[in-house]
Amino acid sequence: MLRRENRISKRLADAAVKAVSNDTRLHFRELGFTQLPEPEDVVYSFTLRFILANYVLALFWGVQGGLATAKKHTVRNDVTDTSYSAYATFYDGLVTNDKKLDAVYRNTRVLLRDLPW
Repeated sequence: MLRRENRISKRLADAAVKAVSNDTRLHFRELGFTQLPEPEDVVYSFTLRFILANYVLALFWGVQGGLATAKKHTVRNDVTDTSYSAYATFYDGLVTNDKKLDAVYRNTRVLLRDLPW
C-alpha cells in the first residue's frame, strides 16, 4: 500500500509507533537511564525524533525499491541528514534545496503530529 498509494495504513502506523518507541526505550536504557521518561515526555526528546526520522528515511528507501542500488556515500549522507530533520522538528521548519531531506522532515513532522504517541 505504501508503494502503490503512497500512504500509511493503520497497521503500518501502529508498527511505526511500536518500533520507534521500543528503539527509543532501548537507547535510553543503553545511556544508563534507570527510570525511563514518561511516554508523553519522550515525544519531545531528540532521540525519538532522530529515530523517527530514520524510520521515515527507511520507508523512503523501501518505496524506492531498497538500498541495493544506493551508493554507500548517499546512504551515509541521508542518515546524517536525518539529524537535521530531527532538530528542525523542534522549530518552525527546515530551509533546504535537498528534496529528500525536505520530504523526510515533512513526513517526520506529520507522524509526530498524527500518530498516537
